[in-house]
Amino acid sequence: MKKTLIAILMAMLVLPAIALTARAEDDSNNMMPTLYTQEITSESTLISEPEEEKIPNPGEIKNFTRIKKVGNALYGIRRVNSMINNSREQRLDNNSRQGSLLTDKQREVNHDNLVNNATEEKILSLEDVRYFTKIRKIGTSLYGIRMNIQGATVISADAIACVKTAMIKKDRAVLDAFDAYISTTLDSMATRSSAQLDALDITVNADRAKAMNAAIIANKKAKEEASRLRNQSVKTANDTYKTDLKSCRVNIGDDLDTSVVDSSL
Repeated sequence: MKKTLIAILMAMLVLPAIALTARAEDDSNNMMPTLYTQEITSESTLISEPEEEKIPNPGEIKNFTRIKKVGNALYGIRRVNSMINNSREQRLDNNSRQGSLLTDKQREVNHDNLVNNATEEKILSLEDVRYFTKIRKIGTSLYGIRMNIQGATVISADAIACVKTAMIKKDRAVLDAFDAYISTTLDSMATRSSAQLDALDITVNADRAKAMNAAIIANKKAKEEASRLRNQSVKTANDTYKTDLKSCRVNIGDDLDTSVVDSSL
């Protein structure tokens, strides 16, 4: 009986100890993944076997630890979160550089797009062909997109006097053309007025109306002819002007071309 009681007491003491040991082992096993996970995911933890590097500028100090001064420079270990950010910034920078390269490659394409959106117009003479691009033939005429000559016309010092002479000659011819047009138009209007006043003396309504209409038609035709002659004279003056500028060794630019503004009052 005594031996039995001793065996029971020993069992009561040994079994709790075994249970506590097993529980401690389980707790230790459960803690290991947690500690491992925390170690590799913490942003502030350094990567294994980190290398020391020079800190490029004071603004980067926050991204380093274990900082020390060597001479006039600072060195330290870069943090993991800084490496992640730098990698992201590097990718963005690379994308930006690629975008710039694509933009450079697209310059000529963009120029072509501008040309395609421009207005096509008829090329009035073979001399003007050099001022156009995207030229095509429609029937017996040539059409194209007028090239925009950027900036001021380049004129050498030796060519200034020549350009002035050409411009004075052209402007004088244009002024003469408009003087003739205005004079002819005023004379035509005066003739129409006189004819209609005379027509008012006609007593027969049908004959009077006929005379009135004839005066109006004659005035219209005279003005149309005056306009045609003016336009022809202005065109001739500007064509001669362009030829004269060639003799001056000057390629005409927008700032010297007055053919459009001279076409009307």
